[in-house]
Amino acid sequence: MKVIDRYIARTVVVDTIGVLIALILLRSLFAFIDEGTDVGKGDYQLIDALYFIILQIPARIYEFFPVSALIGGLVGIGRLASHSELIVMRASGVSLKAVSFAVLKGTIGLMVLVFLIGEFVSPISSQLGRQMQTSLISGGNLVKSSRGVWVKENNNYVHITIILPDGQLEGITRFQFIEKKLQSMVYAQSAQYQDDGRWFLQNVKQTFIKPNSVNSTKADVMYWTTELSPETLGVVSINPEDLNLIGLSEYSQYLNENGLNATRYELAYWKKILQPLAVAVMMFLALSFISGPLRTVTVGARIVMGMVVGFLFNMLTNIFGPVSLIYQMPVFLAASLPIILFAIVAAMLMSKAR
Repeated sequence: MKVIDRYIARTVVVDTIGVLIALILLRSLFAFIDEGTDVGKGDYQLIDALYFIILQIPARIYEFFPVSALIGGLVGIGRLASHSELIVMRASGVSLKAVSFAVLKGTIGLMVLVFLIGEFVSPISSQLGRQMQTSLISGGNLVKSSRGVWVKENNNYVHITIILPDGQLEGITRFQFIEKKLQSMVYAQSAQYQDDGRWFLQNVKQTFIKPNSVNSTKADVMYWTTELSPETLGVVSINPEDLNLIGLSEYSQYLNENGLNATRYELAYWKKILQPLAVAVMMFLALSFISGPLRTVTVGARIVMGMVVGFLFNMLTNIFGPVSLIYQMPVFLAASLPIILFAIVAAMLMSKAR
């Protein structure tokens, strides 16, 4: 890598890391304040909330990296332009294309590092944090394991295989004990929470255990009255952000095989696959802005512009998920459309800059 390439890359990387740290600290502060509503529930204390926020930092790194690349690129390249360094480079024969590749080569290392964090660190730390939070808030009555969730409710023990983010339950088995003796088991294939506070069970099998016999009955539907609610169980639902690529692929396949909506998980899968491309587009967009409409504005204005564009990018990404479900749009297209749109904008601005 040439001296100029290294200089451009170092400038952009340092500013990107600085912006990433600032965004993570700000997001963590708001998250810590929000956790205050749960402090005091069960055994969950302030120090536990702080530990939970720390465990979420790897997920924040992965979440904010594209926006940080955009803002860091605007600030770093903008500083080069403000100090006339970019102009001198252009006058000495360095093209915008060469500058773009220097920026991209400088961020490749960061891309790889963030990808490894998102694949191997974030899923473990996020799940560890949620398990700790769940156990403390429930007072030990709700425990999450690799094979589902166990809930203790009076004399009943309930095992739930899957808790979806929308509150739907899959694979529910309820064990009822009287004086430490198992009296009955109820298995339901799925459950939906109703407005009257009951769970609507489907494909139910009841097994009654007596001293000298075991009897079973089946029912298509049944209602279950319990104090458990989607809000109570929501803390242990499987979030797409807590899974790596292999986990998202396997879980999406499982949901599809069981006739459940897997769009959210498939979208998260393609977002992870396409994130390096999104970061590259953000960098090119930053360069096109500095070479065009933001050439002479202040650093503060560039930061504001970067935040606005980053917010717009995230908003479009979140919008295309439900749109893909409503209009039967391929999930890959829904995940890639925001990147394509911003790439077109960057290409148009870059062509004008030449």
